[in-house]
Amino acid sequence: MGAPTSPSASENLTLTTPASSLRRFPFLRPVRLLWPSQTPGTYPQPPTFAPFASSRDTLRFSPHSVNSAPLNLARTLWPALALLAGALALFELTSIDLLLQDHLYNFTTRQWLIDGTAPLPRLFFYQAPKIFLILFAVSLLALLLGPARWRTFFHFPSPTDRRALLAVLLTLASGPALIGIGKAVTNIFCPSEISRYGGDVAYIRVFECYPPGQRPARRGRCFPAGHASGGFALLSLAALARTRRGQLTGISIGLALGGIMGVYQMLKGAHYLSHTVITALASWLIFLLWHHLATRLPLKASHPSTA
Repeated sequence: MGAPTSPSASENLTLTTPASSLRRFPFLRPVRLLWPSQTPGTYPQPPTFAPFASSRDTLRFSPHSVNSAPLNLARTLWPALALLAGALALFELTSIDLLLQDHLYNFTTRQWLIDGTAPLPRLFFYQAPKIFLILFAVSLLALLLGPARWRTFFHFPSPTDRRALLAVLLTLASGPALIGIGKAVTNIFCPSEISRYGGDVAYIRVFECYPPGQRPARRGRCFPAGHASGGFALLSLAALARTRRGQLTGISIGLALGGIMGVYQMLKGAHYLSHTVITALASWLIFLLWHHLATRLPLKASHPSTA
């Protein structure tokens, strides 16, 4: 008879975990996101996707979350102001606006890349975003003022959640309005209105004065970008997120929609690049103001059973 197998032989086997495999095979390191570090000698639990765990978390893994702590939005105030000042200086001291618009305008046919009266582009990039933003704002208002069970259903049950909803709603309502006031004050004309692109007024930058004898009788209403301000108001979605990933997702949505709306206006000669960039930064500052004020409102907790 052969020697009996030691009962402890199987216990001495070393289990190979994904973490140790990553050290042996560096090319497997990209999968570390799905396999967080575990205690040596144990099998890690596979990630569990919980899409309905919270309406404000884009992804949640259990037991180890890959989401980091949320950003302190208030700390972005001074960087945003610095970026705004830098952007104003850049566009004021350079001719970036004209250099870019020259590539969007055909000087031979005297046409822009997109006809502003074309029905399909106007529907998708002008009318549809406006309708969406109005419906979204109305939905937020109903959620904020409606029964508490509605907010509980959408995972906004606490007073902090209601303050965040209020900040988003106020940004959506006041952002385009404040940008509209800026348009009335700055007296800047659109690209299609200046003589370089077939118009009848002289081109000036924001802090420049019109040449003697060339001041137009009417006032320009082109700076900042009013249409794109509605899309950039969605930067405020960052207030609704519990995690940094959620905040960045909200910011990305605002930048994407506002950018698309702004680029459409540029392609048809309605705005310069500077108008879109300055509007994005101004919209973020407007959101920070409302977020700062909303977080200090004394709201009481509401209970679904009593609402």
